[in-house]
Amino acid sequence: MTETVDSRRGRRRTALLGLLIYQCVIALVVVAFGYRFATMGSGSKLQPARWLGAAVCACWAIAMVFAAVGMVRQKPGAHVASMAGHLVVGIAGLAGVLGFAVMSLLSALSDDNEVKGFAPMFLIFAALWLPCAGIAGAMFFYIRRLGPRQL
Repeated sequence: MTETVDSRRGRRRTALLGLLIYQCVIALVVVAFGYRFATMGSGSKLQPARWLGAAVCACWAIAMVFAAVGMVRQKPGAHVASMAGHLVVGIAGLAGVLGFAVMSLLSALSDDNEVKGFAPMFLIFAALWLPCAGIAGAMFFYIRRLGPRQL
């Protein structure tokens, strides 16, 4: 069965709109994380380093949204920016998985019984980071396969 060019264009446009929604949700999560990081435990003191981290998170989120909109409009630079954004999320997710897995292993091998009790908790935290790394990796390769082809 052969597909017409119009049906492929329609399917690709639908996939790009779904990707736009996904990237906007990711951007909102990053902005919320940045705000929480900036206000965490600071009390009444202004801590510029935390607000700088929040500003970096907000800039990254804005770049992801502009990349998603650019992909819908078929701009080649947007594909590269979107792949870079998902690569950053994938690396952070993989670091979270590996970090918590190593902490679980180290606490399981500890001589202290109280420290051994935290081993399953660290393993659960590693499992919670796994979807972040997996979805970001899948999106990276999906966008790479999609590519900036001209319609």
